[in-house]
Amino acid sequence: FLARKDNGQLSYKSLLPLLNINESIGHVWYTFNYHGSVIFITDRFIFSFTFPDNSYNSPKIKTWFAEERFRIAHKVNNDIYVLESARGLLKFDGASFNFIPGSEFFKNHTIYSMLPYNDDGSEILIATRKIGLFIYDGKKFKPFKTEADSFIKSNSLYLPGTNLTDGN
Repeated sequence: FLARKDNGQLSYKSLLPLLNINESIGHVWYTFNYHGSVIFITDRFIFSFTFPDNSYNSPKIKTWFAEERFRIAHKVNNDIYVLESARGLLKFDGASFNFIPGSEFFKNHTIYSMLPYNDDGSEILIATRKIGLFIYDGKKFKPFKTEADSFIKSNSLYLPGTNLTDGN
């Protein structure tokens, strides 16, 4: 991060020396702000840095290790979801990443987009690269059939989607 020196100049300060890890963490692929904490996600680790009283010198740090590999992550309605290749989809509850029952069929696929689907945010539209679209209602995953289904499956959906300003 950038910290201001006594003379007012900004200088880079690495958080790496604060980690109690004796191996390379690899690339940080995702960074999320989560209720005052900063979450960093790599292929093998998830780190949460919480800075009490805005003190950047002594953050509280939590670390999670992948069983195999963290593949992709999304933030939807202020919730963080991570796809782990060993288990399936995980959801962060503020203290840990918990497996979502029924999501194991995603573990060998890539979820390129997760977006709020309805107005109250109780459903999430999930777009995968090769197996189509799904709706997650907080309990189960249902295929979301559209006239574009065969096109999406045969042309490999790529990169995230977005909600338009009119809600579509």
